[in-house]
Amino acid sequence: MEFQFTTSKEKTAMRKLYSFLSTAFVAFVLLSTAGRSYAQLFNYVPYPFISINEEDYYPGTDPKYLVPDALPGGERIFLVPVFFFNGVNVAKNPNTVGQVPKTDAQRNPGVDGQFLEPIRSFEFQLTYANQAIVLDEGTVRGTPIVMTGPSNTTSLDLAKGSSFYTSYSEQSANDINNPYLRRVRVVGASEVPLPLSDPQKDTNDILCFLRFRILPNWIVNATILQLDSAKFADHRGDPQYDPNNWQRGNLAGHASEFRGRLRVEITAQPAIELRPVSEVPTNDNVNFTLTKVLISDPADPNASSLSTSVQLRDGIGNTRLTNIFITTDQNWLNVGKTNGPGAHTTFIPKIDYTSSNGSEEVALWISANPAGLLPGVYHGYVTITSDGAGNSPARILVTFIVRASPDEPTVGGAGTGIHLTLTNACNPSCSNSLVFGTGAGATDGIDELYGEDIFTQTQRAARESNPNVSQRCWAVFEPLDPSVDIRFQDPNFAGILRDIRANTADTTILYLVRFNATGSQSCYPVTVCMDPNDFPAGSRIIVRDVLNGSRFSYNMREATSLGSQRCVTIQDANINSFVIEYTRGSTGTVATLLQNNWNFISLPVLPPDGKADVIFPNSTSTPFEYAAFGSWSAQNNLKIGMGYMIHYGSTTGNDGLVSGVRFKTLSNVRIHNGWNAVGATSFTTCVSDVFFTGVNGGPVPALISEVFDFTATKGYNTVAYMHPGHGYFLRVNDEGFYNINPVSGCKTSATSDADVKGSLVSLTVRDASQSGQELFFGNTKENDAKYELPPIVRDFDARFAENNGYVSTKSESHTVNIASQNYPVAMNFANANGTVEVRDQLGNLIGATEGNGTVVIRDANVKTVIVSYKQNANADVNGFSLNTNAPNPFSAMTKIGYTVPAETFVTITVTNALGQNVETIVNSVVAAGSHSVDFDGSRFANGTYFYTIRAGNFVKTISMTIQK
Repeated sequence: MEFQFTTSKEKTAMRKLYSFLSTAFVAFVLLSTAGRSYAQLFNYVPYPFISINEEDYYPGTDPKYLVPDALPGGERIFLVPVFFFNGVNVAKNPNTVGQVPKTDAQRNPGVDGQFLEPIRSFEFQLTYANQAIVLDEGTVRGTPIVMTGPSNTTSLDLAKGSSFYTSYSEQSANDINNPYLRRVRVVGASEVPLPLSDPQKDTNDILCFLRFRILPNWIVNATILQLDSAKFADHRGDPQYDPNNWQRGNLAGHASEFRGRLRVEITAQPAIELRPVSEVPTNDNVNFTLTKVLISDPADPNASSLSTSVQLRDGIGNTRLTNIFITTDQNWLNVGKTNGPGAHTTFIPKIDYTSSNGSEEVALWISANPAGLLPGVYHGYVTITSDGAGNSPARILVTFIVRASPDEPTVGGAGTGIHLTLTNACNPSCSNSLVFGTGAGATDGIDELYGEDIFTQTQRAARESNPNVSQRCWAVFEPLDPSVDIRFQDPNFAGILRDIRANTADTTILYLVRFNATGSQSCYPVTVCMDPNDFPAGSRIIVRDVLNGSRFSYNMREATSLGSQRCVTIQDANINSFVIEYTRGSTGTVATLLQNNWNFISLPVLPPDGKADVIFPNSTSTPFEYAAFGSWSAQNNLKIGMGYMIHYGSTTGNDGLVSGVRFKTLSNVRIHNGWNAVGATSFTTCVSDVFFTGVNGGPVPALISEVFDFTATKGYNTVAYMHPGHGYFLRVNDEGFYNINPVSGCKTSATSDADVKGSLVSLTVRDASQSGQELFFGNTKENDAKYELPPIVRDFDARFAENNGYVSTKSESHTVNIASQNYPVAMNFANANGTVEVRDQLGNLIGATEGNGTVVIRDANVKTVIVSYKQNANADVNGFSLNTNAPNPFSAMTKIGYTVPAETFVTITVTNALGQNVETIVNSVVAAGSHSVDFDGSRFANGTYFYTIRAGNFVKTISMTIQK
């Protein structure tokens, strides 16, 4: 379907002129006429008419409806609109005498409006020659009377819910002079009146469409459509225009003799054409490619390019592109006729190429909307269709890149990277800006998603040859390894202006910057500036020379402030490159900080500022470092690899999170002969990863103790793993250095004393403040000197007097020294299979327990007690046994084995260090023999737990450790 929507202002102007003349006429009548009614003077209504020619559709004295010929092998269907104007409004025709309509004799022509009923029917007759076209009837498309047309058609009132029923007849005109003449008669009727027309519009309404079809072997290329007659039922033509022929009187409408004639001309196929060719090239005039890539760059809005325009025109002379629909196939892709947000569809009525001036051109704007899109490269199509166009539909391939945001800075939404500015000292000065950082999915090569544009040798040569000396400067990132991207090896490659690397690295990332300050000494020093607001929390940025910092090395956090920037200067004109060492910021977790207590911690990351009051602002004490020979010293400047005691009151705030650079290894942390408080790395490591080196080639210290962590509630506990943020005690036999170098495949699962502790009676000493310490005793006669505990670090302490340790095995009596300000003190026994007695130093019995149980010391003067243990003679006899769980320690599942000699009711329960039952894992009759049961400790907190079997008269308890 094709229509020529040519905007014409002539009709509007004429209507305004008629309005002006009518007003003048009415004014004249008012002055010269007496006794006439207001209605008689102001209620003249234009008479309705039907036409096939509307000047806004078919301008000119010889209106033509240009119809492209059918495509090869196809058929060509087109719609001819039939127009109407309905000004019949009963409310505006009150021309009555005594409420009775005036007769024709009473009516005053030119002043009174004729009394007209609402229009409920119409008919018209049209003649045409079928040498080129025929009425499209009797096809699968149905009736050739079409009540709906293109979606762009305005004022299609009849099709908007109208209830008009139409019929038609078509036959030969029986003209012996022209056998090709045919007549079409169309009638319509409805109970609902025809909608009123708006007299202020530039175009008339469309009553319906007639559908025609081009003959495949047409004789002539044009035909005339002639409207023979037209009327609305019960409405005669206006006699003041044509009093002698009411049937033809309204065909001319008002002052236009061509409303009843239309020339249908068959043309060549028009073609959709896009210009300029350089921006939308094509090989087949059907598939076009938009060479400009649309870009959304959150890191640099100035680099974003979300829209562009191309010119849409007709490529074939003496034709028209009509009914041009433009659609997109992606939600992010929009089109429009102006630069704006656009839409997924737009419509252009026509593009004319019937004049010698060439085709009309319409700007087609193509835009992209990144909302809701993840970073990536997207492709979409803009499809252009036009009735009869030889290359319809045509498609434009559009590429849209949504660039990714660098991680830096980490606060404030989308990252923009770390901006680096180099400025020379020329007069006037010259500056270059670079961007570096990290991001998800970035590589060491050229990443289009991060906007890493290539700076070419051609661009570099243009800069260096600039007549303005001060503008010859340039700066780029150069690849450290040109082999990672083949584009680095292009002879025209000179560098990149933005360098974003993978964000998965925990090590320092190196960026090589090469610059030219114009090559003149007079343009030095060169100032290198960065905005510290771009620095992520905890990150470290060093600018150094390419010789590993032998000539200069600057920490940019400590560089000179220059406005909002931190800047350093390069003085030597022989230096034209430098290295940026960038270590990403991370957040490390300190060992759980207990309120109103001492905490043993280390730095989980390397902070940019090591001051204790910056890292731990809520602490109620300065961190204390353990020095040689048992002394503690306050330290405000903290170092990695050292353990510190720090006290907190009722508020810890966010002090448990420390921002800084993660580190995998530790080197050359100074230690002394004896006990040392040390720290861990930023990653969990095995105790076996610890090693020592001597001082200046001297003796290498040896580890002569277990490695202990510490919490106020559990006291010292031996560990197999060292976790970030925790403090540890260890003992060596000489001066030296403490180091950690993780070894791949470390499979340590238990401490070296796990078997010993599992076979002994467990004693947990805990005071009223819930400070505690776990000890182990028995009578195995082994050497227990190696089980010495680290030094006392708090108000509470409990240890064996004979070896200052946590294990005592040489006799049946074991002396325990207790230090506490919060009595009573409870002594909880587990894994005991016999009788335990607790006496003071004078031999007075404080309490006793048979097997597992608790003895409470209430006298605050009792600081030393003697624990006696007499194991039952029949322990693990008569076929009953309980085995040590494996693995132990464990983080999730462990297996517990036991044996009963006969079918017996067995109960195995698990209790915590306070003696509270946390789970019953066996509670049923068990057959004779060996059995095992799994215990899942993943639901419970780290710590020591006890499992107890009760089978007949057999009771036994063994401890186990959950360590995650």
